[in-house]
Amino acid sequence: MQQSTSPITLGTHGYFTQNTLTMVAPFESEESVWAKSQKRFGLLKKYEIDIVYIITVSNTYSFTIGDITFEAIPFYEWSLSDFDNIVN
Repeated sequence: MQQSTSPITLGTHGYFTQNTLTMVAPFESEESVWAKSQKRFGLLKKYEIDIVYIITVSNTYSFTIGDITFEAIPFYEWSLSDFDNIVN
């Protein structure tokens, strides 16, 4: 798949740039996001997504499914961050 530096929407799942998907789940629990991510795994692989940023109101957590990393960060942190340096 051709990589783009401009954000591309992925329907209601969020938007992606290069191999990164950014999705919004302000009030969902980690378990809920994990379950939905399991169902979307095929779609994420199709678009060659390596990392998913989950924007929340205040939660922070991370998990991995297959070779895809999921990183939840609060909106206030995400809005002030450099996308290349969110995950250490």
